[in-house]
Amino acid sequence: MKRCAIYARFSTDMQRATSLDDQIRNCRRFAAQMGWPILDDHVYQDTAVSGFGVEQRPAYQRLVAAALAAAPPFTAILVDDLSRLSRDLVETLSLFRRLKRHGVELVAVTDGIQTSHQMAKLQITIKGLVNELYLDDLRDKTHRGLTGRALAGRSTGGRLFGYRTSPGPDGAHWVVFEPEAEIVRRIFRLYADSLSMKALAAQLNAQGLPFPGKATRHGPMRRGPCPPSTPSWRTRSTSGDGSGTKRCSSRTP
Repeated sequence: MKRCAIYARFSTDMQRATSLDDQIRNCRRFAAQMGWPILDDHVYQDTAVSGFGVEQRPAYQRLVAAALAAAPPFTAILVDDLSRLSRDLVETLSLFRRLKRHGVELVAVTDGIQTSHQMAKLQITIKGLVNELYLDDLRDKTHRGLTGRALAGRSTGGRLFGYRTSPGPDGAHWVVFEPEAEIVRRIFRLYADSLSMKALAAQLNAQGLPFPGKATRHGPMRRGPCPPSTPSWRTRSTSGDGSGTKRCSSRTP
């Protein structure tokens, strides 16, 4: 008799947290029909995280570590839908192969996929590709909307030194934050007076002027010798590194 773990995930704050309960209930119903016990210590949940990449999904990482252990505590992993496991085709196929080598079956309940069946590899490939294409389309639509906001002078998220955001009927827009804006003006004046970038950074650091960076365990982040710049939009993009496990940033063409 198979011993089962369950993995559930919902991706954004726009979805209901009860989605996790719905997924787990469907998996439990399927297991009951098959006469398979669920190990309550191995019900894994990731909340409000993307299905692309695994580095931000601690529950997923624990699930995989347990499944690939020398003596896995369970012999099957149940997910409501294959997309809950991952929307990255490379990661999905890689996990399928690793689980198969360790004798752990993967079951996507709603999709009707069981890796113990002969056609499972074809089903996973097709469904995994559909899931990844959905994510690509969603990313394009999101960027299209954010580009429109940027061109209209509205905030697209994040922080811009010298500005703060203020809510409005059409979304948050930028407003000048004078304490930091004066520093920005000073940087431009010094740069226009031919002060080198290295000397400019050294002078600002020596005076202890605030810098829009996060503190680290080594202390506050300091300025490097970079020139003053104007706001930019979509200069870099994030994609998979080819392994299915990491995301990397690259300059947008």
